[in-house]
Amino acid sequence: MTYRKFDVGIWSDTKFERLSAIEKCLFIYLWTNKECSQAGIYRITKQRIAFETKIPLEEGSREVEGGLVGGSTPLEPLLKVLDEKHQLIHWFPNDEIVFVKGFLRGQCQNKQFAEGALKTVVKDYSKYLKLYIDTNLEVFKEYGIKVPDFGVEEGLMGGSRGVDGGFKGGSTIYTVSVSDTDINNSSIKDITPTPPISPPSPNSEKKSSISRGDRELEPSIPYESIVADLNKRAGTNFQAGSRKTRGLIKARFNDGYTLDDFKTVHRKKAYEWVNDAKYSKYLRPETLYGSKFEGYLNQRDPPRRILSEAGQRAVEVLNNLELD
Repeated sequence: MTYRKFDVGIWSDTKFERLSAIEKCLFIYLWTNKECSQAGIYRITKQRIAFETKIPLEEGSREVEGGLVGGSTPLEPLLKVLDEKHQLIHWFPNDEIVFVKGFLRGQCQNKQFAEGALKTVVKDYSKYLKLYIDTNLEVFKEYGIKVPDFGVEEGLMGGSRGVDGGFKGGSTIYTVSVSDTDINNSSIKDITPTPPISPPSPNSEKKSSISRGDRELEPSIPYESIVADLNKRAGTNFQAGSRKTRGLIKARFNDGYTLDDFKTVHRKKAYEWVNDAKYSKYLRPETLYGSKFEGYLNQRDPPRRILSEAGQRAVEVLNNLELD
């Protein structure tokens, strides 16, 4: 059995709220009937729709017992209302084609689904390929999917999405205009738009000057000094060139921490753990530089032990130790 996802939020959608009871029932049927393809575009006869929904084909015709809604509103005008007035579907009576405009957005959860839908249209409904791409362009952009190139021009569509998959607002997208190119032989073009011009990020120049594979990925991060300070205080021998260690250090620098913050963490935790048989093993980058870094940095200094005068001087020297 094929299952269709139907968002319960549709009942508060402004477009859906404007539908009459029979229009709502018909729209839900067009979304959920077994002829509906993965793409939301499919062939179905009026007779089939009328039989399954109990909506009369013609005005004045007798409604089948057990119909969805009483009265004698015929099917074709209802389809036209959903198409032309509410713009929730496209109805092509000559070809017996229904295209539910918001279906792909409502069903799609991954790139593979969107690609499968596009292949269905290319294979079985190529006559409507331009319309389908134009309607679902935001979905294809979101998943980085390449589409047949009809010639792409920049255009505008809106922001918040209704049940038709449309937008209102001012975000720039691409519209697709049809050329005489044979669809089956058309080239493929990446539809990802050119990003708007904006001020460069603080790290953009830094990253552009670094070659791939260069171990000095972030010249401004003092990996060597950080690891040397840890080794000095904890009596360890960690390597500054370790990819894992560098990744942890870089993550903390990206959070806004500095060399002095690392040294403070080293000082506090070494003082607390270095002579503790249970915890001394945690004087390591993966523990110190992980998710608890901020907590270690801001913890209160442990109370000083009662030491001899010489011992107190030694602790003071250790606490104020600075490495070249």
